[in-house]
Amino acid sequence: MKGPWLRGIAAALLAFAATAWADAPPPGAMDDQGATVEQRATVARGAQARVGLGDAATVATLFSWPNNIGGQTRAQTAAHYLRQSLARDGLDDAAVRVESEGGQYYAVLAHAPPDYAQRITQFLDAGARGAAATAALRKAGKWNAQQWRFFLPLGLALENQKSVQLLHFPPGYSLTGQDYLNSRTSRRWETLLELNGAQAGGVSLYERIVDIAPIAAPADAGGALGDSYAAYRDYAYAMLNFSIATPGAHKPLPVVAYGAPVREWVKDNLGVTLRVSAAPVYARVGGTARIPMLGANHPSLFWHVAQDSRIAALRVMRDDLVAACWQVRMGDDPGRRVRRTLKKCAAWWDARPLEVCEQTEIQGYGKTPRQARRLCARSARPLMRAARRLRASELLHFERYPAAGAGLGRGSQGGISRLGRAPVAACRSVVRNST
Repeated sequence: MKGPWLRGIAAALLAFAATAWADAPPPGAMDDQGATVEQRATVARGAQARVGLGDAATVATLFSWPNNIGGQTRAQTAAHYLRQSLARDGLDDAAVRVESEGGQYYAVLAHAPPDYAQRITQFLDAGARGAAATAALRKAGKWNAQQWRFFLPLGLALENQKSVQLLHFPPGYSLTGQDYLNSRTSRRWETLLELNGAQAGGVSLYERIVDIAPIAAPADAGGALGDSYAAYRDYAYAMLNFSIATPGAHKPLPVVAYGAPVREWVKDNLGVTLRVSAAPVYARVGGTARIPMLGANHPSLFWHVAQDSRIAALRVMRDDLVAACWQVRMGDDPGRRVRRTLKKCAAWWDARPLEVCEQTEIQGYGKTPRQARRLCARSARPLMRAARRLRASELLHFERYPAAGAGLGRGSQGGISRLGRAPVAACRSVVRNST
């Protein structure tokens, strides 16, 4: 009873503020397919599970309905994200439909694992804490209704994820585009994960995101979100605990904390200090087991640094490749020794200055792979030696004070003109077998 009750209360608190975005559903809209009662009953008889999502207000709140002006019903929006989750969990044979009955909404799952319904419920219960925090921020006058939308990490893997990414906040266009991973920084980090052995078809399993501020906002809004952190603390704890635990797992999944605001949040709320390129640490969220955590640059820091200094960009690229390597290795086997794994990843990429230089030129300066190889062939080693001499405090300056007009939100693009993915396949098998 606790989960539905909490979700209902949170939705009621937010309902009065939703009129600017959520009008009444279209007349006669009962489910995502416009199905008759007989058709819905046929699907339900063949389903493995039926999951309660809540009433209309609850579904509108937790699924950020309407996401855009496309005219979807609540049921269509909920079904969209649940299908994304099934796909990203690799459950190609599973299916879901969302239907309405007696004022309540239900997800009907077919051919899904037996515990998938429970995972959906647990995710929504954690999300309800975020909805309640959002209502409190509105009431306190600390909510920017013109630019902010409450947005949970919808459509990500719920059961088979391999690692957790602790980030700041999602860009607004990820909500209107209905894809939580549709951000430039996510796409860049996916490239780094693939360079470290993650398979392209399963890279999203490493991207179970938890934002310390579940607010879809413009990319440069990060500095305005500080007042929300305390309000969302219980939500972040609950979503982290949900995300690090997968059915049947004996160890918590590894967590990577990206960017200075997130690393500071970890220090303030979990009591551990994370530094980029420093040894990973263990943290506890409430009464959970110890969670392996690594500090990393924000993925978009690279682009801001690249506008100012090639040497600094090389250093950031190297550090990002090492962090992504640790994430893949620990995600594939959470039982690995965290410090030894990081040392192996660092040694691997320090021995490959040419590849680091090439990726810097491709991702930061729009060079083709051929152009990058030619530029780096003669200068990679001396440039990397200079990059390694940079102090961490010098890089932190870029993170705190990026180029004028630029932000460090997930939607921030900086100076990138194209992502270089051509060398990924060549590196992938070698990295996986060697670190």
